[in-house]
Amino acid sequence: MTTKEAMDELFRLSNPELTQKLKAPYQTVAGWRFKHQRGFLSMEKQIELLQKSNYQLKETLAWKKLQK
Repeated sequence: MTTKEAMDELFRLSNPELTQKLKAPYQTVAGWRFKHQRGFLSMEKQIELLQKSNYQLKETLAWKKLQK
């Protein structure tokens, strides 16, 4: 499952349900949802939210700098 698919699945829950699950204020959850829907939620925040929701990272994100 990709990160986007997992986030879409997570945000199928209502804001009150997410507030309880993530132990975060309602306004914060609403802000995360707004940013996710527009593609502005950072990768770090997505990983944090998924880990709090009992998702497990299957692969490590790795970066390689290209030679010029």
